[in-house]
Amino acid sequence: MDRKEIAETILYLFFGFVIALIGHSALGYALDTEYPVVSVVSESMEHDDPETYSGWFIDRNFDETELGNWPFSGGMNKGDLVLVKGSVVSELNAGDVIVYKIGGGKPIIHRIVWINDSKVYTKGDNNKNTDQEGVHLTPPVQDQHVQGRAVFRIPLLGWIKIAFMNIVGFD
Repeated sequence: MDRKEIAETILYLFFGFVIALIGHSALGYALDTEYPVVSVVSESMEHDDPETYSGWFIDRNFDETELGNWPFSGGMNKGDLVLVKGSVVSELNAGDVIVYKIGGGKPIIHRIVWINDSKVYTKGDNNKNTDQEGVHLTPPVQDQHVQGRAVFRIPLLGWIKIAFMNIVGFD
């Protein structure tokens, strides 16, 4: 590669990065959230074990038909890319999949299991307990923590972000 080709490559990469930032900001503005697009980075929303999803809910008197009508009733896989629309607790229901962030932690994408006094209790479909009980205890999710509700999923496309984050050392 000569100097001109190297300079053009650097320029293309720079403009690609700028366009991605502008696109992300515009999408965030349009969808009213700081996190308009997220990658599913763990297996917590997968449906490998029916006992952790449908069994857990049925044991708590949820109806199997209701579960089948919930958004993303088939779960989400690690590496999926998810479009998120800004929401507040009063717009949410049990079964919705939300992105929330508490304190300086990373954004988490999990399903709402119930809402009580404007406090949201969540669970990864593949987890044995809610996020508010068990080993990885988090407080109930409140309005200030909710980044938005998942509205669309693109399988596998999130692997690009996951690979990039691993390459640059953010995990």
